[in-house]
Amino acid sequence: MKQRCQNPRCKAYRNYGGRGIGVCDRWQEFEPFCKWAIENGYSAGFEIDRIDNDGDYSPENCRWVCRRDNMNNRRRTILLTVNGTTKARTEWERCLNLPHGIVKSWVVTRGKEYAEQRIEEVIRCGYIEKDYSRNHERKPVLCIESGVIYPSRFAAAKAIGTNGGAIACAIARGGTAGGYHFRDAE
Repeated sequence: MKQRCQNPRCKAYRNYGGRGIGVCDRWQEFEPFCKWAIENGYSAGFEIDRIDNDGDYSPENCRWVCRRDNMNNRRRTILLTVNGTTKARTEWERCLNLPHGIVKSWVVTRGKEYAEQRIEEVIRCGYIEKDYSRNHERKPVLCIESGVIYPSRFAAAKAIGTNGGAIACAIARGGTAGGYHFRDAE
């Protein structure tokens, strides 16, 4: 704690002392810090955590937490609010039994609002993993309007100027892709 905040040669200094974070005067000596730690829940395996990440190390701003809780209280933690509940993206993944990193990918590719909508959908309906591989299946596909049989969804998509996912959705949902209806030829 003191090294990160007070030693410019410390590797982590730029994220602590370099940002103006310090250690309170009372904790410059070990004994007062040790007394506070014991009185405030220190236990082997716990880590000291600053409640306000921009605040100093002081009795008013510190607590003892497990590693997971400490990792979820960082500046770069992605916080998402769904139905009035705010959690870190890793907590949403853990409590909803989602694949690790899926919520982060939703945030990065489509934004926080989309991720929050997806989480709400998972709470309501459960998580259904999408099978992206079916877009390129090598099964023959029939275009109902033209009667043409394509060797794969990818080939059909290329012929009409769309993508394999559009063909897969048209087959699965009975809709159209590029104005054409498709079904598996087998």
